[in-house]
Amino acid sequence: MKNLKRIWLEIVISFLILALFFSGEYEAIPPALQLLSLKIGLVSVGILHAHIIGKLIIPVRVDWSGLLIPAHYVRMVLYAIIPICYAFGG
Repeated sequence: MKNLKRIWLEIVISFLILALFFSGEYEAIPPALQLLSLKIGLVSVGILHAHIIGKLIIPVRVDWSGLLIPAHYVRMVLYAIIPICYAFGG
């Protein structure tokens, strides 16, 4: 439950965007807002994916006050690369 506090906003955004897509109201909004909502939804899901992958593959937590080890850098790169890849559509 402690980790859900850190990503609750991403979960809420993802569910809201998915509800918008499946409700049929998606076609009623202008194309620019459709693209914006799609990108926001993709980035939110990408952040959730990065969080899950980081927890499964690299269980060390990044401690900003101590010495950074290579696993910390890998985890930071995951949080940058995965949402970017989702935002580009794949």
